[in-house]
Amino acid sequence: MKKERLPTRRKKALRALAGLCVLVLVCSAAGLYGLTPGSALRRQERLFFTDTMNVEFQVRDRYHTGFGSARVFAAGSEEMLMLSCARWTPWRGWQPGFAWPVARTQQAVDVMYAWYSWDPEEGVYPQVIFGCINDAAVSSVTLYVRDWQSEQEQVLSVEAVTGSDGRRYFITETETADIIRVRVEARDSTGVLLQNTQVEDGMSLDYDGWDDRM
Repeated sequence: MKKERLPTRRKKALRALAGLCVLVLVCSAAGLYGLTPGSALRRQERLFFTDTMNVEFQVRDRYHTGFGSARVFAAGSEEMLMLSCARWTPWRGWQPGFAWPVARTQQAVDVMYAWYSWDPEEGVYPQVIFGCINDAAVSSVTLYVRDWQSEQEQVLSVEAVTGSDGRRYFITETETADIIRVRVEARDSTGVLLQNTQVEDGMSLDYDGWDDRM
């Protein structure tokens, strides 16, 4: 029995679609177009020579004023914690911005924080605080965020969730103005203090940091 030939227009459409798919895959492999947020993370890993990381949280950046959308990613691995940003546009897909990896420690809780899309003229200082609970005995974590201008301390309770790697992670957001200092307090189920440490240094994330160099 003779196979029916596809109509010429349909064949042309299928060829065009196949060609477009190949083009997208080639551009993705070359880093010219980011198909997924994960592709931006992979490029940030290569830049910082980190191990493979899992995105545990995504924070939508509602302060981003550029075209498209932007997010802050909180990722973790056996060796590192990382906060990073990425931006999406129709013509380039997901492109990585600045990323800040911090080595894991032997403390009960590891914590880091970063600003994003901050604007002193508008009085906007959005920040994310990201952490990982290393000690199974930790039952509660409280963060004390201090504004260096007013010396007021904001108390933030966090709720940990089990990540894709089985570890417990948490993230919280704040808009405390100016440079902040974060104090971490961890306790066990009986209230015994397991950790009381300060995280002095944060980082400012920039979407345009390495767009042209990656």
